[in-house]
Amino acid sequence: MQEKNNYVETYCNTSLRNNKKAYTFIELMVVITIIAMITIMTYVPYNFYSNKEKVRITAKEVSQSLWEARNMAINGLSNSNSNVQIGLYFDKNAWNKIRYLSYPYDFSGTYITNEDISQNIRLIKDKTLADSVNITSVNDKENILFIFKSITWDLELKTSNAWTFQTYTSWKLDINFWFKWASSGPLTKTVKYNTKTFITDY
Repeated sequence: MQEKNNYVETYCNTSLRNNKKAYTFIELMVVITIIAMITIMTYVPYNFYSNKEKVRITAKEVSQSLWEARNMAINGLSNSNSNVQIGLYFDKNAWNKIRYLSYPYDFSGTYITNEDISQNIRLIKDKTLADSVNITSVNDKENILFIFKSITWDLELKTSNAWTFQTYTSWKLDINFWFKWASSGPLTKTVKYNTKTFITDY
């Protein structure tokens, strides 16, 4: 009788162990696929809105740069005892940067966009824009130099032709930029700048 009970108990324990359920390989692959799809569906909108925010921040930085350069021309530089003209340069070879330069207030030579101590032309700073956002053109021009005059606070525009700057006249400027290669759509933006009122709109 004791042996029979032991046999029954052993059989029951073995049956219980054999009846334990486990995930099959197919079920595991289905779960992994679903998780991957949810991750992708979540990441794509986040990445898009993140890039769109970079474009918006760039518009704000461009607008701020124009205001800052004119303010420097009006108030002078903290490390300079004399009035200076302020140059704000957009270069087709470095469209993710805005270059600030100072020129003597009575400067009348050939405008250049690199520091030249002999002519008292100084590089103030280079401002780097948001990652992967590039300024593509200013009124369809690829190189343009904003010159904010000291004393009068007027604005003179220079555009380069074979690296020789010539005066450029326009009362309205469209500063265009985009994220990577998105030439149209929500990942592009234009800052409109009125050279008479110094008002920016974006």
